[in-house]
Amino acid sequence: MQGTAFVHADLADRGVLMRSVSLCHLLFSAVVVCALTVVDAVAQNDNLAQYLSKDALTVEDQAQMDVEIADRVSSLRDAKESSDRRQAARERLIQTALINNAKEAPLSYYAERVNFYLKPLLVGDKQALADDAALVLRGLKHPKSVPSFVIGLSSKFTTTQYQCAAGIRELQPAIVSNPPLCKDALDGLARCGAKATHPALLRAIYRAANFADASNDFALGDEQTEAYADIFAARIKKLNQGATDEINDMAGVRAIAKTAAQADLNTKKKLVTSLAAYYQLIAERYSDRDVSDESIETIRELAVAVEDVLIGVMRSVEMSPPSQTYKDRLKTRRDGDSVRAVRETAAAMAEALKAEPFNLP
Repeated sequence: MQGTAFVHADLADRGVLMRSVSLCHLLFSAVVVCALTVVDAVAQNDNLAQYLSKDALTVEDQAQMDVEIADRVSSLRDAKESSDRRQAARERLIQTALINNAKEAPLSYYAERVNFYLKPLLVGDKQALADDAALVLRGLKHPKSVPSFVIGLSSKFTTTQYQCAAGIRELQPAIVSNPPLCKDALDGLARCGAKATHPALLRAIYRAANFADASNDFALGDEQTEAYADIFAARIKKLNQGATDEINDMAGVRAIAKTAAQADLNTKKKLVTSLAAYYQLIAERYSDRDVSDESIETIRELAVAVEDVLIGVMRSVEMSPPSQTYKDRLKTRRDGDSVRAVRETAAAMAEALKAEPFNLP
């Protein structure tokens, strides 16, 4: 039944993914905690510590560091299935970046070279290595890792994609004032989000793309809105083809509310096209008796969020939204009157959006 699918779609696959993602999350936390715990103790024994204390690196310094970094990545690659060796190799790469009083120039060089060696592993054929590479780059907490995370979003492994999205999210405050880096991140997240099927990954992408949350002065509101519009357009196709997991888009709909009304007109048109289709889909879900009564509250929550964004965009171009709204008419207890009211509301919105400047069919 569709109603069962709405709540429990692909439950077994989700469970496997959620366990994998939870394991990666716990693993990342453990790696960072371990690295932080031992960093002071090993600093004196870390032969890279001498370089990180310098204001500037010589060519010879860089060459010596590069040899050591390559060796550490080789240790990670050679650890294979040994969890202890993998953990030790990860911590060894992370702990250097966490040394107290490290100077900016050598730390930047260190992050750059670690990324150079780990980047190919993110899109390799071995999941353990891909996940390990992402975990290390998250542990570095350096903006130099953002291009690698963007590449890792195209990994064949969902867990690696998730780690890379989470890595971008964690670095938002550090890169929010760097438009080119943010633009690359948004493009990568949009591509990944358009293909994402697992709820944990989709939610991670929606959060990672929400740069406006990290700064009230974010300069790429249009680009952020367009990224969400691209993801929503792909999501609508999946939902029209039978997917029933629209509630997983809640994080994206809420995130876009902050930038949608300020976007340029072309971006608004793109977003409204996707959200208008979403608005109609909600009416179909509500009217479908195969959708369980238990799902109606979550459908209503999503409906109101979509509606708020649409109304905000309409007002920003001096359009009057319909007087009928889902907020008022979509009841959690369905009967003939409420179903009819929701259909009328959907029809009113569709009619309103036929006008200038959106001219929807």
